[in-house]
Amino acid sequence: MHIVPHMVMPTAYIVPHASAIKAIVSKPVLVAGRITQPQEAERVISRCEADMIGLVRAHICDPEFTKKAKAGHAEDIRACIGCNQACIGHGLKGFFTSCIQHPETGRELEFESKRSRKISGRVLVVGGGPAGMKAAVTVAQLGHRVTLFERSSQLGGQVLLAKCLPDRSEFGGLVTNFSNELDRSNVEIVKEAEMDAKTIAGMSPDEVIVATGAEPSIPQIEGLDAMHVVDSWSVVCGEANVGQSVVSGIGEAIGLD
Repeated sequence: MHIVPHMVMPTAYIVPHASAIKAIVSKPVLVAGRITQPQEAERVISRCEADMIGLVRAHICDPEFTKKAKAGHAEDIRACIGCNQACIGHGLKGFFTSCIQHPETGRELEFESKRSRKISGRVLVVGGGPAGMKAAVTVAQLGHRVTLFERSSQLGGQVLLAKCLPDRSEFGGLVTNFSNELDRSNVEIVKEAEMDAKTIAGMSPDEVIVATGAEPSIPQIEGLDAMHVVDSWSVVCGEANVGQSVVSGIGEAIGLD
């Protein structure tokens, strides 16, 4: 936990320990761990709490972190949310290190060759969850004119559910980061839009990306139809009447959450 602290740990929480060490040693002190913004790093240095700042996941999430900070564009930095899903989680499963906010990490050569081929067309993205938001930004960077359609009044999809879970509010930072990227990429966003094949065909797009997301699932177990069964999404949203005595499926993390 303290090598790659998760979002349940406060940002820069190790700094007081580094400061205590710096007060009694003559060698330079480097501190790392959940320092996600250049403002935090500057504050640590200015207060002489440490001499150097270590940023690992921050650069996995945004490889241009230092470049943007140096240029005075801190607001453009894609901040790490400490979810540990694609950086640590992928590594533990034998995959390459990446980031759920920046899936190009670990595949830079593959994506760089595609970005060098600028093309132009009309692309519609249906679904404003994380996949749709990231797809819209990526396609816009290739030179396309992009419109993103979302059925609800908010972008974010299931991330809006995830941030409601205990100690998971920082997931909301993903929506903020992607929304900022959409703004900078000049993607047209249309919310509260019900899309169907006829509506899409009438717009004559060159390409359509369908990113409408998943649906809550309930396992097919004999006898469930005679019980009061609710899905996890409705529980997280506070829409379900769960009663007083509950059996929760814990085959996945959502059951525990």
